[in-house]
Amino acid sequence: MGPALAVAVAYLGAGALWIAASEWLLAAVIPDGQAVALQITKGIGFVVVTSVALYLVLGRMMRELQDGAKAQASMASRLRERAAQQRLLAQRLMQAEEDTRRAVAKDLHDGPLQALTLSFMRLDAASRNADAEPIDAEDVASAMAAIKEASDEIRGVVRALHPPLLAELGLSAAVERQCREMSSRTGRDIRFDSEVVRGSGPHPDIAIAAFRIVQEAVANAVKHTSADPILVRLEPRSSEIEVDVTDQGPGFNADAQIGVGLGLLSMRERAESVGGVLTVRSTPAGGTQVHVRIPVQNAAVAARSAGRSN
Repeated sequence: MGPALAVAVAYLGAGALWIAASEWLLAAVIPDGQAVALQITKGIGFVVVTSVALYLVLGRMMRELQDGAKAQASMASRLRERAAQQRLLAQRLMQAEEDTRRAVAKDLHDGPLQALTLSFMRLDAASRNADAEPIDAEDVASAMAAIKEASDEIRGVVRALHPPLLAELGLSAAVERQCREMSSRTGRDIRFDSEVVRGSGPHPDIAIAAFRIVQEAVANAVKHTSADPILVRLEPRSSEIEVDVTDQGPGFNADAQIGVGLGLLSMRERAESVGGVLTVRSTPAGGTQVHVRIPVQNAAVAARSAGRSN
């Protein structure tokens, strides 16, 4: 029953009761000479009472409609804001992807490719002159060392693009290795703690999302703070995975920055893409905590992955 029909039924019911009760009272206690005057009074009273009731009911309905309209307008505004953020994120991610491709291409060209080319030229020259003069062992050793260095650089690029430890050893081992490598590379005190849970690991999409969020959160902490330690906590449970990255830095306004900085926005989008929730807690004097909760059993993620693999 809709609100308008409910008001109409209530109005008719109240009117019928009013008329029946007043007729009974008139017949029982009021002399016939005063019946007409009392009928008029009764009608006026009914109109007044029902008008007040209708005013109150309709006024409440209008307030509810206004509140609903305000809520819809607020939701529409948030949806527009979110859509704008997503468009901005998509643009920034495309730009970041292009920047990454250019950086990888430059690093490969200026580093391992040059080393491999020089090593090839040395070994080729040595092989061509092998009949005329002995092969210089130092040249060969130098070329082999350059090839090994180039191979290590390429392996590092591949590991950065897709960490093999996720598939080989699992999420905890990959995160622990990432923390050790970043600590060694930056000289920062990055501490990792995780519960050991037996059984199969999370879905690959969930594992890569959690790993990339940790990677980005730790990189942000290293970049924007100088206080140690940086704490990384991974808690895999049967139903969900929780990740915490905490630093002791000066903090910032998380609500203002999460829609501006590409790092925070991309972390939130990564979490939501696998059904998770990212929360950033930061105070000027209390440091920053990035907290992520991701459900392990996520049918939507499995369905998307199955669609990609087919």
